[in-house]
Amino acid sequence: MLDRRMELLRVLDRVGTITGAAELLYRSPSGYSRQLSSLADELGVQLLEQHGREVRLTAAARRLVSYADEVKTSWLRTRASLTEESDGGGRLRIGAIPTSLSRLVVPLLGDLSAAHPLLSIRLSEVDAPRCFDQLIADQLDACLVPARAGVPPQSDRRFHQRSVIVEPIDALVPPEHPAAGRPGISLKTLAEDRWVLPGDERSGHEEILSACHAAGFTPQVQHYAQDTQAVSDLVAATGAVSLTSRFATYRSLAVRVPLTGSPQPGRQLLLCTAAGAENTAALGTLVELIRLRTPVTDLGED
Repeated sequence: MLDRRMELLRVLDRVGTITGAAELLYRSPSGYSRQLSSLADELGVQLLEQHGREVRLTAAARRLVSYADEVKTSWLRTRASLTEESDGGGRLRIGAIPTSLSRLVVPLLGDLSAAHPLLSIRLSEVDAPRCFDQLIADQLDACLVPARAGVPPQSDRRFHQRSVIVEPIDALVPPEHPAAGRPGISLKTLAEDRWVLPGDERSGHEEILSACHAAGFTPQVQHYAQDTQAVSDLVAATGAVSLTSRFATYRSLAVRVPLTGSPQPGRQLLLCTAAGAENTAALGTLVELIRLRTPVTDLGED
């Protein structure tokens, strides 16, 4: 178990700024700085150094963070084993992107609770990289996110990542489009169409661009939207096209068409935890349920 001030230093190392770290932990920046100054005085070392308007961790601080990471991993591993050896209770705070939350996690809550009746479950809608800040800050126990920008590399020893399932990606076309009703199309089929994309720096923007570039074209972007319902409404109303998750739901005349190719276009979903917290029976049950009961071939719309 760590001195709380060392936990504050770990969060600062992850988030990058005192203001951001303080906001994440619902503290004032001044109070946050005082706690770190107190730790530095107690240890007799400088932990932070000023660079313009920002602060950076000193070499001593980074050594301390490395030590704190090892201790926290060991503590989480011990806590998990104690929970498993007791009555199987405890808590499981799961964060997931909206499509995964509604189509993967929520339908399995009954089965998960039946397998672990004493487990307290809390769900949150999250996205990367914010959810990894929350893992470090001990505000989440696990998050379910796609492998994409914002997800730390596998070499980051603060986190554990496991592949859960491949989320199929479909084309979204207006009802009058030649591809509507076909059993499947290649992405290159849509090279001459106008597109709806999420805005710059929004989730999904680079993913769609990368997929189109891999298919040999740059999409002609006409509209920008991220919410699935807004995207499908624009597709149906304007004749533009887009891509959507197989797990996303919407209410409009836009038609979902499977993308073909080898490999079939999709995005890998990862279940991520803080290192040391990955081997719990509840998480194992959740992964097994997702893999066994997810209807990835279901193209039905609400």
